[in-house]
Amino acid sequence: MDHWLLASYRQFLRPWLFLMDAEDAHNLGHKLLSAGAGVMESAAVYLGVENEVGTAAAPSSWSNLSLAGRPLHNPIGLAAGFDKNGKLLDGLASLGFGFVELGSVTALATSGNPRPRLFRLPADQALINRLGLNGDGAVSVASRLKHYQGQGFPLPVALNIAKSNKPWVVQEKAAEDVAFTFQNLRHLPFTYVVINTSCPNTHEGASFAASELTMILKAVQGLNHEAARPLPIFLKLSPDSPESFLDILMPLARSFEVRGFITGNTTVSRSGLRTDAERLATIGNGGLSGAPLLTGTQTMVKEIVLRKEKEQEVIACGGISQAEDVETMLKEGAKACQLYSALVYQGPFLVLALLQELKMRNLLRQSANSPAPFS
Repeated sequence: MDHWLLASYRQFLRPWLFLMDAEDAHNLGHKLLSAGAGVMESAAVYLGVENEVGTAAAPSSWSNLSLAGRPLHNPIGLAAGFDKNGKLLDGLASLGFGFVELGSVTALATSGNPRPRLFRLPADQALINRLGLNGDGAVSVASRLKHYQGQGFPLPVALNIAKSNKPWVVQEKAAEDVAFTFQNLRHLPFTYVVINTSCPNTHEGASFAASELTMILKAVQGLNHEAARPLPIFLKLSPDSPESFLDILMPLARSFEVRGFITGNTTVSRSGLRTDAERLATIGNGGLSGAPLLTGTQTMVKEIVLRKEKEQEVIACGGISQAEDVETMLKEGAKACQLYSALVYQGPFLVLALLQELKMRNLLRQSANSPAPFS
């Protein structure tokens, strides 16, 4: 189903936005969302695309939907990277998301890599970014969010932590760095906390990454176990992670009581893209996100579901843009899904439109299973 709002965005607004540099358009979206949270919510209600999940039309499997022990209205979340600094939570709550992942937040504030560093691949409905973990840093983000400590967030919010993007932040320094961010933010009412894992491409690299992750988890869980309300810890996995890394990581996750996994992240692969090779060479390195990751995400969800403990949960992330994608990931065993790049191509009402379609698909299935009248 192609909702008319999505079609209108693609026909009228997206061509104008795509005349702008990708990062400038991203920043403009931030400003509009920050200034117009109430307008967005009112427009959604007026146009009939408000979030009505919880009605009889919603899939019955959502009636007791939860993630990390927290009830969710729906299983569609916003992936990390859109709101890195906690400035947009009120606006994001108006867009229909079941939950939002904040970050990645790092211990150190950084401006990131030189621009340009964000690129669109329209032929592939994809993005390439090498932003370099730009952000305000843990202390600034904690100060900005402190008023939520008593009143709670406007929707379930998770915290994504990455180690600061500095060459010396490795091994023990990496553990100290991540623990600093966790310590500064752990008092806030997050649903869960995510730690990004590295993506090694050799056995030696896998062992090194696992060694560093062990130090990070030991430091974070040490602080976590001291808290009156320990926060569930998730690991975000790269689609480029080799089997050797997963072989080491899964037992490690069990030993440190990791609650779940996000599969996955951006990829360095450029395999199968429609975008011209010359254009890709001009862009250079960076993480690929968007539609080309969908098949790999499904494969990785299957793999992690087979490897995980029963109580551990999986969040599918990468390439999701349609109601069918959400249903597929949930059937494969994911507890919830996340999207981000699809918003660039489909517009801000995407999640609300997906929820409507998911309810419509459920109603059609219910009708198909109902006996014919007067039979």
